[in-house]
Amino acid sequence: MSNVNYTSVVEDTGKRLMNRITDDQGSDHQQADISSIAYKVFDVNDLTTEIASASLTVSTVIYDTLQTDSAWDTDTTGYNFGWSAPASIFPTGGIVNKVEISFTPASGEAFKLIWFVRVISVSGS
Repeated sequence: MSNVNYTSVVEDTGKRLMNRITDDQGSDHQQADISSIAYKVFDVNDLTTEIASASLTVSTVIYDTLQTDSAWDTDTTGYNFGWSAPASIFPTGGIVNKVEISFTPASGEAFKLIWFVRVISVSGS
């Protein structure tokens, strides 16, 4: 899957972010492979100021088996990272947010997933 993703959300609404994460050999990561996960959110017009940041609990966002529920429409293989990003990180419509998720593996190099999220204003901007 791609390390850079694009999606949209209505302001003040949460968004499910999903991806398949693999190691350098192409094997799907499992919970035991990841030591920690953290996210940061920025307005793309001001990448120096964080809108939000926090740690995520590995066991709640990494799956040991690939998931193929109805929320996943990318392929028939599935995803092993899924996080329901809270509405509080998408408060302002009419902007694009950069959601940067950093993974620290138990061994090997750290890596990131990035989503550019267009936040749609309820007033239409």
